[in-house]
Amino acid sequence: MRREIRSMVFEALSTAHYEQEKNGYRLKDLYRSGQMSKEVYIDILGKLEYLEGIEFPRADIALKVFSSPISYTTDEPKNKSYSGNDFWIVLDNNKILSLMNRPLRKRPMNADYYLTFEYIRKMDKKELTLHDLNPANKEKKVGARLLRQLEKLPKLNIGSRDWFIDSEKEVAYPQKDIGNRISFDSLLNLATSNSDFAKLEPLMQERNERRKKKLNGDFKI
Repeated sequence: MRREIRSMVFEALSTAHYEQEKNGYRLKDLYRSGQMSKEVYIDILGKLEYLEGIEFPRADIALKVFSSPISYTTDEPKNKSYSGNDFWIVLDNNKILSLMNRPLRKRPMNADYYLTFEYIRKMDKKELTLHDLNPANKEKKVGARLLRQLEKLPKLNIGSRDWFIDSEKEVAYPQKDIGNRISFDSLLNLATSNSDFAKLEPLMQERNERRKKKLNGDFKI
């Protein structure tokens, strides 16, 4: 029950954070100040509203909604500012956590999937699966160097399977198939026993505390 309550509170904070970015300093203020044209503002807003109506799978997803040669500067809370050309949304567990502007060729970190609005719009679906996000289902090639790095990480047995745990990146690698990493939320979905949940609870607490600090402006997005 405590785990469910924490999750609900975190999701509510995340939703409020995204709404503030969309209707405040991240998007609307750029238009009101004249830094962003009306055409660009309407274009991004329309894409966001379209994506808000889609049921996404339970995964960490970064989705680019707009790219421009112009760099937009946002005046953020706590006297911070940030400049970037590309606008991304970040989703987790079918919740839009954040709208961010990033410099060219710099993507948000730690996502399982990196997609574009055009890719999602072309499918024209109201509900997406993991297969939709990666239709080629290509097996990633991983080398011995990555395996050596992963072997230094802590290991957990979740769902009768051994995993390498990367707390900093919030991802887990199946020990026998390290090319198919998953997010902590996806790992939580694989838990099948009280013992599994007990092992994962410290990881989820640490992740939630880190994200709350980001929402409070302690870290730049």
